[in-house]
Amino acid sequence: MSKYKLDKSAQIVENSNYIMTQEEVCEKLNQQAQRIAELEEQLKNTIKLPCKIDDIVYWVDWDNTIKYGKVFEITVHIDGIIVHTRTRYCLEASKIFLTYKEAEANLEKFQKETQAKLKELQGESE
Repeated sequence: MSKYKLDKSAQIVENSNYIMTQEEVCEKLNQQAQRIAELEEQLKNTIKLPCKIDDIVYWVDWDNTIKYGKVFEITVHIDGIIVHTRTRYCLEASKIFLTYKEAEANLEKFQKETQAKLKELQGESE
């Protein structure tokens, strides 16, 4: 149910604490619409971070094991976003996961792709 009611005969909007004319209501709605447009424009210029400070993140390390660490810093560079943990200083944002299951699924996908490439190379060498 709306907060304001429009009395069409008197063109007055009533609230229990305040009375506004229809013009005042339109002006207020237009101001709010303009503010929403400004916020939408600001939102276009924001960067979506992959995690927050103090989040636990997971990644697949060089030896194909899943590691984890607590985020203490996130830096934005021209090349991308870097996540810093205490256990591994720099991680590309695209290589971190918020859950162990996501990291595990990524590792399995990587291993399958690697095995397929090896089979393909072995087939070419025969």
